[in-house]
Amino acid sequence: MTQFYLSANTALDGGDTPLGSRNVPGLAAGATSVGSTTVTLPADMATGTLYLLSQADSTNTNAETVETNNVVATAVKIGPDLVISAVNGSAVAAAGGIVSVTDTTKNQGGGTASASATRYFLSTNITLDAGDTALGSRAVPPLAPGATSSQTSTLTLPPGLAAGTYYIVVEADADAVVPESAETNNVSYMTVRVGPDLVVSALSVVGPPTPGSSITVTDTTKNQGIGDAPASTTSYYLSTTVTFDASDLLLGSRSVGALAGNGGSQSGSATVTIPADTAPGSYFVLAVADGPSTVPETSETSNVIAVSLRVGADLVVSSLSKPASVTSGSAVTLTDTTKNQGSSAALNTSTTYLYFSSNTALDVGDTLLGSRVVPALGAGASSSGPVTAAIPAGLTPGTYYIIVKVDGDNTVAESLETNNTLAIAVTVKGN
Repeated sequence: MTQFYLSANTALDGGDTPLGSRNVPGLAAGATSVGSTTVTLPADMATGTLYLLSQADSTNTNAETVETNNVVATAVKIGPDLVISAVNGSAVAAAGGIVSVTDTTKNQGGGTASASATRYFLSTNITLDAGDTALGSRAVPPLAPGATSSQTSTLTLPPGLAAGTYYIVVEADADAVVPESAETNNVSYMTVRVGPDLVVSALSVVGPPTPGSSITVTDTTKNQGIGDAPASTTSYYLSTTVTFDASDLLLGSRSVGALAGNGGSQSGSATVTIPADTAPGSYFVLAVADGPSTVPETSETSNVIAVSLRVGADLVVSSLSKPASVTSGSAVTLTDTTKNQGSSAALNTSTTYLYFSSNTALDVGDTLLGSRVVPALGAGASSSGPVTAAIPAGLTPGTYYIIVKVDGDNTVAESLETNNTLAIAVTVKGN
């Protein structure tokens, strides 16, 4: 027999209340018996959390290898349980301004909750404590089990509130007038950012990014917060990443006037110089709103935007002329065009190599067809030239590839070293 008890804890003792039982048939090794029993809870139970205990072999009719594992406990919550099941509203605001908050207070317990109050607090964290500022409250009607009450409340933030991120903490049954099955789950919260928030909403760079040259940086600095922002400075940096840090090089800055909250913006430009000793490579120009950090903002992590900048020469294969089809073992003429699409001259000569491959990836198994020397190329300049190549003998007819690689000996320092090859399909016919 399995016996059921109501208990104040998870341990079975003489003070527990029997609720009922069910008969269990004889069970072979590993067998189970599943059954349901309807029990009635005492009418005078106090609100709170109790436990339903199930005791197997409650009459001790079976001799068992272990007699200490016959009881299992399941928590039963008695009475109402008020929670804030949803809260949302204004995400940004100004000091002394209005915040609109919509909350849903729900009775997730098993008993009816009497009328209560839901209260709103301003906090610097998500935990409700004595240091938080009460902003207002609303009345909540009696709620049957599973019922909810939703309402939008208009709250006024304290004047003179410093810019930053705050929390509206919402507490159900704030006056503790409703006895509940759980008193530790009455609080929820939403985030509100107070004050200005400067960002760079657009950024462009015009001019040849060559070492020692000047470029024009144009940005739009915007206040996406609610509070007004005083005059500030937007700063420009040269960086190897899109993340701003202390290693980035300051190129220049521009002054930004006071910006009204809720979208005030100002566009402007500055002429800055790429340092003469900048090595070829891929860089970023970073625009940092409030670069000197003189403006208190709701968020200090949204001030940076980046635009890519490649400094130096950049050799690529811009075209390859070849026959539509070839014969295994035949001689063909291949003409490539090597171009410097970078911003600076390629000061050294280079070598363009041509390979025969069964796929589009250049690897050690590919056959070298020939090469040609490419002169030093100014920015935007090109060099075209033919290579007479012998197609490998003994090939099975099908599709193969001519792969052209510029600067095959890596004699030219480039802004990008990963775009030096081009693969073009070629059909090999039978003899």
